[in-house]
Amino acid sequence: MTPRRRIVLTRQAAQNRPWAERLRAAGHDVLELPLLRFRALAAAGEVQADRYDWIVLTSPHAAEAFMDLGLDLGTARCACLGPGTAAALTAAGGRDDLG
Repeated sequence: MTPRRRIVLTRQAAQNRPWAERLRAAGHDVLELPLLRFRALAAAGEVQADRYDWIVLTSPHAAEAFMDLGLDLGTARCACLGPGTAAALTAAGGRDDLG
């Protein structure tokens, strides 16, 4: 039997949920304590994406936030770092031009 542990999960609630459920099912005490908050730093009118050759997205959160801005990409291309980021971009209606 695995010894009972006290575990703190620091990701956002939606990301914690699968881990928290598995850990609780294994008999551990789990505290969910999100330490990060994501917010857009610019409004769509402040970003001129068409001035860039590439937009590099480094996380699923970045991909979702980027698509929420509803920018006109013009000739700019998107590159995603990792399959999770590419999946989030595609799910939000974007395209990974690098992958």
